[in-house]
Amino acid sequence: MGNPRFRLHPSSLNPPALTADDEAVDDDYPPWVLMESQAYVADCKNSTTAVSKTWDSHDIQVTICTRRPPHVSYMCVYSRDAEMPLEPQMLAMEEDLVVLCVTVSCQKDVMKNIDYYVYRATGGVAYGKPSLTLLKRPPNPYNSFYAEHTIVMLCGTGHQPTLGGQTGIYLRPHVHSVQRHYIIAALKAAPWEMQEEFPQGIFILSLYNSKTEDWTVNTISLNKEQRQQYGPDFEHATSKVINIGGDAGTMGFVDLWRGILLCDLFSVKGEVIPSPLRYIKLPSTRRNSLFREDARLARDIAVINGHLKFVELQVHWKESRVC
Repeated sequence: MGNPRFRLHPSSLNPPALTADDEAVDDDYPPWVLMESQAYVADCKNSTTAVSKTWDSHDIQVTICTRRPPHVSYMCVYSRDAEMPLEPQMLAMEEDLVVLCVTVSCQKDVMKNIDYYVYRATGGVAYGKPSLTLLKRPPNPYNSFYAEHTIVMLCGTGHQPTLGGQTGIYLRPHVHSVQRHYIIAALKAAPWEMQEEFPQGIFILSLYNSKTEDWTVNTISLNKEQRQQYGPDFEHATSKVINIGGDAGTMGFVDLWRGILLCDLFSVKGEVIPSPLRYIKLPSTRRNSLFREDARLARDIAVINGHLKFVELQVHWKESRVC
């Protein structure tokens, strides 16, 4: 029997219907679109459809259903023969790239067969044909990523971020990045079964390089001075990742309650050689004892005009009686 915890929600099989205005977007394409972070499992096809193979050689297709902002566009993933017990997830986006996580497995093996893809809206032949590339799997036990840990960066002069350094909410489908390679980076704490080997304050940085088409796994920690400053009690749980950019290819792995781990992915020569992490504390929280929810509900951060902009909402609770 399958695991009842892992089952597609019925709504994931029924994407929203497109209106006549949505269908007219193909004739007057916006420079960027907002994207849902979770894909639908549905057989939708249009000019954005790209195809590839699953880990066990089944056909799989990805289609973007575009809606003009402020409406939210969405992605549909479909395979006639492969079983998908979970909704496909968009882990990161940058210009015309989308990093996808698709579980292709029976329910009893749901965590063993996770495929990672890169969808390029203009990445195929003659800069116009979308493409879908199945990536080599990351090595165990570092082969499971979530959107709050993951970022993709196009490599080029200056590595400048776009739209506030956000990598998970928008797509720029008419940007031609086909000749630029990319780096996928995911920073996580060590798996629980390895906590003795990797104590608090040491992280696992997984990197995929499109030039080598392979993953590397690095252990990485704070620089020496900050290790001494914060000691063994250093805590960090990444809420989101921001692209700060620059020649060093700086990424910010943000714990919205605590601070930012800055990671330089590039040396001067442009090789993928991560340096020690640097830590920037965020302003102390104004939350009261009642507010212990996900920090993303009350705080956010973005890169705007070369500066970090941080916001916090004051959340006021109103008691209500449950009937």
